[in-house]
Amino acid sequence: MNALHFRPLVNTKELSGFKCGIEEMDNFIQTGLDESLVDNHCEAFIVTDVANSIVGFFALCQDTLCLDEEYKDDLLKGYSVTKIPDFIDENEKKTFLRQNVFTTLDVAYLAVIENRQHDGIGTAIMNKIFSIARSRQDYTFVTVDALTLKHKNYSAVGFYLKCGFQPMYPPTSENTIRMFSTIFR
Repeated sequence: MNALHFRPLVNTKELSGFKCGIEEMDNFIQTGLDESLVDNHCEAFIVTDVANSIVGFFALCQDTLCLDEEYKDDLLKGYSVTKIPDFIDENEKKTFLRQNVFTTLDVAYLAVIENRQHDGIGTAIMNKIFSIARSRQDYTFVTVDALTLKHKNYSAVGFYLKCGFQPMYPPTSENTIRMFSTIFR
């Protein structure tokens, strides 16, 4: 794959004409993204290829993740798709086990232009997101509400599973499934 470049989104007008092929997402990008980025205090990024063509974008915000004892036990025993966080010492592990709510870096939006899907761009974006999360050191997990449109036979869950995310059940809403992944240092 050709080199990708990541830069902050300056103006949502940069995405005019951007189409990922999912009608609901495409409509949202053109009509609701600007307001949503402000309302959710997101920072958004453009992904360009060597020809400086926009091939993707993503937005990140801060969120929280509630993990009950069952999810933490699955992490500890290796039953989860994602793994237990790296701990510096036993005290850090005990603190983690006592904690139920974690501040996370949330993938608010992630889209790849339709004619470049399956070129590894989504995976490269996720690698960049994990790199950003590691650099901030405030987060243990990355979260996402993976889009699932049953009426269109579309789901992003498989992509996030490949990236090491664990689904949470029950689904967050009719069209999303909450997922999380551990950030490794």
